Amino acid sequence: MGLHFLEVPKFSREAGKPVSSLTRHERWMAFFANCLSDAEKKELSEIDPAIGSAYAVAEDFFKDSENASRYIDYETGLRLFRAAMQDVKKHGKYRGE
Repeated sequence: MGLHFLEVPKFSREAGKPVSSLTRHERWMAFFANCLSDAEKKELSEIDPAIGSAYAVAEDFFKDSENASRYIDYETGLRLFRAAMQDVKKHGKYRGE
């Protein structure tokens, strides 16, 4: 099984724009950015069956506590690594102890 992670921190939907008027790309960006309410997610799932299927797969994945724990540990490790690399770059330090 292969998992691909996208970071979509800058996506924000126009205020008041209904889910039904989002373009296909905006719908997927909203899915990945996780910026919809439960009602909007349900509506989106009805509009686009592929996204509905993706929500179902994600829900199944996180129901397994072992999978969820591994995912959270991996993501935490990545964030710590990135923070350390940014600190090294910012301060110009390297400690090869």
